Amino acid sequence: MRGALSGSLVWLLGCGGAGGRSDTLESSEASEAVEASEAETSASADTESAADAVPLDIPEERVDVAVRPSNMPRGFVIAPPDQAQAPECGTVHGGVVFDTNLDGWDDVVLATDDGLRVLVGDPYGRFTLARVVDPASGAQVPLRPGGRGEVRGVVSTGTGFVVACTTGASELRLGPTPTGLAVAGRLPVRDGACRALAVGDVSAETGVSLLALVEGLDGVALRRWVDGVADEALLSAAGPALPVGMLEPAAPGCAFERLEQDPLGRGIGRLTAVLSVPELVATLPIAADGWPVRLRLRVRGDGTPVLVEPVLVGSDGARVLGPALEVPAANWAEVDVETSAWGAPSPALAAVGLRVSGAPELAGRLYLDDVVVELPDRLTAVVAAFDPPARFRWDDASALVAGDVDGDGAADAVVLRQSKPPVLVRSYGGPVASPLSAGGQVGFSAAALLDAESDGDRDVFLVSPAGQDRLLVGDGYGQFLDTTLGAVPVDGANGTSALAADLDGDGHDDLVIGNRGGTDRHYRAKGDGRFGDATPFLGFDSLDTAVVLALDLDRDGDLDLMSVAADGNVTPLVRVAIPREDGS
Repeated sequence: MRGALSGSLVWLLGCGGAGGRSDTLESSEASEAVEASEAETSASADTESAADAVPLDIPEERVDVAVRPSNMPRGFVIAPPDQAQAPECGTVHGGVVFDTNLDGWDDVVLATDDGLRVLVGDPYGRFTLARVVDPASGAQVPLRPGGRGEVRGVVSTGTGFVVACTTGASELRLGPTPTGLAVAGRLPVRDGACRALAVGDVSAETGVSLLALVEGLDGVALRRWVDGVADEALLSAAGPALPVGMLEPAAPGCAFERLEQDPLGRGIGRLTAVLSVPELVATLPIAADGWPVRLRLRVRGDGTPVLVEPVLVGSDGARVLGPALEVPAANWAEVDVETSAWGAPSPALAAVGLRVSGAPELAGRLYLDDVVVELPDRLTAVVAAFDPPARFRWDDASALVAGDVDGDGAADAVVLRQSKPPVLVRSYGGPVASPLSAGGQVGFSAAALLDAESDGDRDVFLVSPAGQDRLLVGDGYGQFLDTTLGAVPVDGANGTSALAADLDGDGHDDLVIGNRGGTDRHYRAKGDGRFGDATPFLGFDSLDTAVVLALDLDRDGDLDLMSVAADGNVTPLVRVAIPREDGS
């Protein structure tokens, strides 16, 4: 083995401003606020005591309690606009409620086209955009946990972490710290860009299942990870080796190909020199706007002494050669090397490769995997993960929800398509995909799993962007019946998201549908598979909603709502739950 380690190289050998409410207020300032509020409402027999939550500073005329029906335990009141701050980004794609700083108060983590954004909640029900000081300009800028780059979704695993669906090299795993959200690891590198992410059932038997729609060259594929390990059941059987890149020079008998699997179940690349040649340069194409600052990959040899040098190719054809690397003969090595010191002769990256030479001539095999570059602003881009093709792929898959719909303890997936019926992918007896009948409608934009009939089985609620929302009732074995007629209010709004949660404390899952171009809608569950339209008690203030979140902003035991606009420069709309007239 010959060659020298140089540069910054790491080898890891091995196999692979309005007031608010609070439960308790101990400061004198808070006590004075309570006393002032009691003085202003002395005519009311239901005046709160100093030990109760301080009321939000909201005009009473906004709450129309005279028309509240007896079967509606509580409604909602619109909070002042300054109760929350805008995330300051281009577009919001999704969000999740998560305590990012371990202070016991709900925060909101948003997926945007400029990284993650965090709205930090406080004991007064306010949400403030988390900021940091830019060392270059000294100005305060939004905090982006995990760096910049487009994030298409974010979910909570239910085990103290959140996972971000990125268009980079892999999904980010983030956890809470006293100073805020921090990166705690990554899922395995995969080919393509994540377009949607969902979390499955969390149990001791099956662990946490994360399902993602990943858009690659061969369509949008469904992939699943269980406890961070790729689920091979959703990958196709091994097939013939496929070409993955280019060889220079094109020597006879030499090949650069993809193997479907190695002994560890990974897809890998293999560079083979059958005839003795001085050297080979193998390149993998990539379209990246910018020059990389770091290169990562996994590599293993077959015992033949070789010298390997990384190659970066610019969009103008310019090449930069990295430091020489030694390759282990038996175990996989993780290569992590700084590339910023190599220079940036081109404004964009067009290919990443390896120059391999022998002593005195080259013959043998070199295996590699998970080739990733890191661009400025910590944006990562996968060059090649050599993933085996996914078993399930669709050209128009756009969203998904996950959960156990057939009672086998493993997460199933409902995949939404833009121009065809939704698809149910069940895990029982091996992955099986079948269409879901939804009254002949296609092109749903969002979905939610809930128990509409209170029978313990998962049902599916589908949101249409330009037609009737539909309810599919499940039998607990993976079969569904469309019961929309007579069960769901008539609706033709532009729906974008769905939230299923018990908002009135009666033990049944209610629904909130986020809409664009109109108010969000609220359907109250009757517990027998039917829903009544309770939208008037949601409040008619509207915005182009991207996602609706349920949270307890004041820790009074009931669920409040936050509607986040698709436009990241618009302030989220906060709806605060108000109690019954008897104070309960």
